[in-house]
Formats: sequence, C-alpha cells, structure tokens
Amino acid sequence: MKYLILNKDLREQDCLKELQSNSVQLILTSPPYFNARDYEKHANLPPLIQNAKLSQNLSTQEKTLIHYQNYLKEMRDIFIRLKRLLKQSGYIIIVISDICSNKIHFPLSFHFFNILSEFFIWEDTIIWDKTIELDDRKLHSQRYLYQPFSFYYKPNWSHEYIFIFKKSSDIKQSDYIKDPLFHKQSFITNFSRSIWKIEPIPPDLQDVHPARFPLEIPHHLVKYFSNKGDVVFDCFAGFGTTLLEALRLGRIAVGNDYQKHYCDLIERNIKTFQRDPDFFTDQVKLYRMKMIIRTLKKRGLTKIQIQKHLLKRKFQEDLICKAINYYFYTTSAE
Repeated sequence: MKYLILNKDLREQDCLKELQSNSVQLILTSPPYFNARDYEKHANLPPLIQNAKLSQNLSTQEKTLIHYQNYLKEMRDIFIRLKRLLKQSGYIIIVISDICSNKIHFPLSFHFFNILSEFFIWEDTIIWDKTIELDDRKLHSQRYLYQPFSFYYKPNWSHEYIFIFKKSSDIKQSDYIKDPLFHKQSFITNFSRSIWKIEPIPPDLQDVHPARFPLEIPHHLVKYFSNKGDVVFDCFAGFGTTLLEALRLGRIAVGNDYQKHYCDLIERNIKTFQRDPDFFTDQVKLYRMKMIIRTLKKRGLTKIQIQKHLLKRKFQEDLICKAINYYFYTTSAE
C-alpha cells in the first residue's frame, strides 16, 4: 500500500513542492470550516484587526465578518495552488456545509462554489442527506415547534453539499476504465440520484476528530472519479478517511494536515487499517447497533427479537452476535 502524509501549511507558497505538477487524478477533501474563535489563532489577520485601537471599536460580529472574508481569501489562494497538481483528466471534489458563527449565518457552500468556479469546470452537485441521525434534542426549529409564530421558522440543517469540479473538459476515452466490481442494483438504489442518503459518523465516535465523515462518501467518489494506481490527495486530511478508502481501492493515497497530531492520527489509522481493513467500518456498525439495542431494550424486546430486528436492518450476522453478546447485557435501559 502506497501512501504519503504531509504536515504542511497550505497558505505557504511552496508548501506542496514534494508533489509534481499534473500528478494527481483526484483531490477529495472537506475544507476546515470557518470558526472565528479557532481561526483567528492562526490566521494572517488583515490590517484592520492588527491595529489594536481600531479592533477595540469593532463589535464581535464585525470582527467575525472580517475574519470570514480573510478566511475565504486564504482558501482561494490554496485552491489556486492545488490546480497545478491535477492531471488534465483530474477532478477536485469538496464536501462542505453552511455555518453559523457568532449568530451570523454564512453561506459557506455557495462562496466555495464561486471560488472553485474561477479555476475549475463545474461537473455536478450531490446533496448528502444526513437526516438518519437527526438529534431531536438539538432541533434548530425547536423555537417554531413550541412557538409557531410568523418569522420564527428556521429549518434543521441536515445536509451537506458535494461539489464536483474537473480541471479540463478534454478527457480522453483512454482515461475511462470499466469498474469490474460494479453492482448495478446497489448503484441504482443508493447512488444513481443526486441525493445520497448516508448516515453520518455518530457524535460519540468524533472524539479524536470533530469533523470525521463516513467512509461511504470517499469510497464511492474515489471509485467513480479515479482508476487503480491513480494518486488521490486529501489536502485537509484530518482523520484520514479519504486515504483509507483510497488504499482500500488500490490508489496511491496522499494526505496533508496543518496540525501534526492529526498527521500522527492518520498514520495510526492507516496502520490499524492495514491490520484489519474492516476495523473502522465495523466500529461504526457496532456503535449503531448499540444505539438500536438500547432503544429496543427500553421497549421490552427480548434478545431474540432484537436479533431478528438487526437482521432485518441487514447488519452482518457475525457483528450482530458480537453486539448482542456485549451490548445486550451492558447497555442500560435508562
């Protein structure tokens, strides 16, 4: 398995000199979401904020707006530098959502779309539907639920955007290679439409990285937009999910992260993956079964009834046995 982990600050001009021009087939990433409190610690702040006197006269929201504009500028500079890495047949795909910071809603996805459109050719947009794991205790629309007054309505954010761009419209027929493992029915049912219903990583499994996305997303995108032996690059690698799926599919995985402890985490995750390729997939499935078992125990279902329910949900039998034998006796019925 071939992989490379870089610890670079992408805002520096020569940060990716280790990577050759026109060498990457797919850049697949989820950019670090703007958060004023965390971002201002390392951002190159504009002159207005560097002037202490002027800064004192600005409100928190005014400072947030300035930090946000600076953030977009730096992201734009990064994507300019990424373009040279892509092959002519290459794609860049980002997973992004809108955000709220200091009570200001930012249409981050649309701003990123505009930035990418300057340098790449838009191909498609996929909506990642995350409603399966919606937490009713954190409803954005709760205010309207209990006080259904005019202008109170605000929907729950339960989706993210997957923007697909390509470097050039000149893609040769020789670049297309048929997928020998293509499953027609699974594709038609789950991935033939522009809305992908994929369960997000449960919050309790996000302790080592707060923005870990599910394995299914990079698995299918890597499969659809690269071939075996191609280089797949995640410039904001974080947990290393894209790298794990690139390695699973026989690609060369390259990842970068600004923070050294995430680079160390990626290295550990790859070692774990090499020992057990199904470890992270099974980890998520076992956690979801734990939540189901807890709910069904509260309803008074027996061990056999819970096992039948999990089989209907199409979990593997060996994992069901493992979950039942452990969680049925240890999960409280509170």
